[in-house]
This record gives sequence, C-alpha cells and structure tokens, in this order.
Amino acid sequence: MIRRPSDGALLVGEAADPATGRVFQRSLGGHVEFGEMASETVAREILEELGIEIRVGELLGVFENHFEFDGSPGHEIVFVHAADFADPTAYELERFEFLDAVDAAVTLPGVTWRPATATTPPLYPSGVEQFLDR
Repeated sequence: MIRRPSDGALLVGEAADPATGRVFQRSLGGHVEFGEMASETVAREILEELGIEIRVGELLGVFENHFEFDGSPGHEIVFVHAADFADPTAYELERFEFLDAVDAAVTLPGVTWRPATATTPPLYPSGVEQFLDR
C-alpha cells in the first residue's frame, strides 16, 4: 500500500466489473511469479504498471479473499506491504498513466489517490481496509 504522506490518501486503481458495470477501486499489486517473494512482486508490479520505483516496507498482513468478477468466482491470497515511492516527487502526481497494456483493458486503467476518508466506490480486495490505519 502506498499512502501519500501529506494526507494519508491511498494509491489505487479504478475500474468497472464488465458483467455489472459496478465501479470499484483496488490497491495496486499483482500475481506472485514462481520463485518470487511477495515483497519483490510489489516492487516489480508497480514498476511495470506505473514505471515508478518503490521501496517495499514491512508486511502489514496476509488474508484470503473470495470474490466475483466478470461473472466468475475468484479466490486470492493477499499480502499487504507498506511501500513508499523512491522519488518523493511522485507523491505530487494526481493521476498516473497505467503502462501495463495487457491488464489495462480489464483491470486498472485509472490510477489515482483515494482520500483517506472515502467510502465509495468500494475498495477491493475486501478486507484490505483493516490495514489502512497501520
């Protein structure tokens, strides 16, 4: 999770479920590749998705999530790490270009800051909100 130090806003991707049209926001990250540590995944995914280097901090927690997307059930194990931009000027950006063309059409084409007090749109994965105050 990348939080903006000035106001606690969370960096999120915003998309819509193709089956329902329901807009949601999701913390950034991705799938762990074979032989990769979860912390390495976070750094690699942010670099691939945004072209920005980060420093991955402590593991805040791990949880299991069941969900439905595009009419199909899903299941994931979520590792939540604290992270910071290596270049502090990145915190000044209001929107980010999503560079991963493979995922952009389906997942998170809009990347922005979610205010710390926001309650809508829903934040996924369900359960990640328990780590927001850490």
